[in-house]
Parts: sequence; C-alpha cells; structure tokens
Amino acid sequence: ITLKMTEYWISKTKYYCKICQCYMSDNKLSRQLHENGVQHKQKVEQLSRKKREEKLHGARSEIDLKRQLAEIEKAAGEAIAADRLGALQSNSLGQFFKSQPAPPPPLTVRTNTSYIPRDGAFKPREEESSSSY
Repeated sequence: ITLKMTEYWISKTKYYCKICQCYMSDNKLSRQLHENGVQHKQKVEQLSRKKREEKLHGARSEIDLKRQLAEIEKAAGEAIAADRLGALQSNSLGQFFKSQPAPPPPLTVRTNTSYIPRDGAFKPREEESSSSY
C-alpha cells in the first residue's frame, strides 16, 4: 500500500492567548473573534486595573518605607547622642585614661664621640690635657 502526501494527517497550528490562557485556531478570523469577545475584553480590563493598583501600591509602600527608615535613623541618632552624653557624665572614659600610667620620658643617649667612621670604630675625643708644650 502506498500512501500519498494528502493522506497524512497534519495538525493545524494553534494560537495561545496569554491573557485568557486558552488555545484557538491560528487564523485571522479566529483571533479577531476572540479579541473582540466579551470575555477577552473583560480580562484585559481586569489585568490593566490590577497593574495600576500594584503600581500605586508599590509607590505607597516605597513612601512608607522611606518614612520608616527616617524614623529609625532619627531614633538611632538620639540613642547615640544619649550614649555619648551618658559616657561623658559618668566620666568612665576619663577614669580609664587617668588610671593608665604616664609613658616614660624619651631616652637621650649622650656619647663622648665626635666622629663615627663608616667602619664602625669609635674614636673618642682627644682631651685637651694631652697637648704638649
């Protein structure tokens, strides 16, 4: 038995409407009938209304978030100022620094040398008493 090309069943492509989430024949008449239908128009209006409300709600929540952050920062600033004031009044830092011993004075080294050659040998100063008359 030989089959001809016309005897094979060929599926026609389907169009998927993302708004209504349904399939229909992919031809101009079917699409036009669907897009002019009451159900499709209602879903388009519902979707656009939902997007508007989300955008408005997002703007409101952003404003609320900024206001809350400003309140938190203000409270944190007041708490820091109160902590600093309390530390100064209790003199806890002043007492800490007073309890530390004073650092030793810097060391001064005095030598009796006038010249240090590169080889590292020290030559003491010649005393005036060694002059001969």
